[in-house]
Amino acid sequence: MDIEKHEWLRNRSRHALRSNEFVFINQLGWRSNGEPMWTKPIEESIVLVGCSQTYAGTLPYKDTFAYHLEQSLDRQVINLGRPMGSPEWIWKMLVDIKQNAKPWAIVINWPSPFRYYEWHTDRFGVLTFDVLQRDQALYQFYLEHPEFLQKYNDYIIKSSRLMWQEHTRLVEMTWSIDLSDQTHMIHQADSVSTQDKHWGVKTNKLAASYIIDQLSRKV
Repeated sequence: MDIEKHEWLRNRSRHALRSNEFVFINQLGWRSNGEPMWTKPIEESIVLVGCSQTYAGTLPYKDTFAYHLEQSLDRQVINLGRPMGSPEWIWKMLVDIKQNAKPWAIVINWPSPFRYYEWHTDRFGVLTFDVLQRDQALYQFYLEHPEFLQKYNDYIIKSSRLMWQEHTRLVEMTWSIDLSDQTHMIHQADSVSTQDKHWGVKTNKLAASYIIDQLSRKV
């Protein structure tokens, strides 16, 4: 992939600068398999969109479901997971992708409907625990009207399905119990650690198996 051609995909959030022995960030600011840039066209790739469960927390790349998909399907995976990501932000990414490319497949890992995106700050908020540096007025409104936020995100999810269902292979799943009646829920079999509640090795394998099965039905 040419960096200049895909500048629309650049991730400018703070987490895009994080890199350690387990997490490698490529030249566009997304978690990858250690390469400075995705080598194959996005049109031949599986694009993952989600929050930190998709990003895969602090797991080594070989333990992520992105890696398992690459190995099982012999196809490049573009991981657009962003920590704290919300349904609204995922919808934004899906619109951006649709305007610029046609991936081979898209996998959406929906987060809690009680999360939201601040368009004016490019930050995230969540009702279930305190997040610093958010727009306090917006947070207070959602805190007082949680039913509004849930209905809004329900609409976002339905809109996303309509956007993609006829144009590419689409697989949806969630980790959120609040969305278990709307799409397939991946039940957490393990976690990284007691401190890091993100999916562990077993759960990532479960997620990969589900995606592989669903994609096999869409060929």
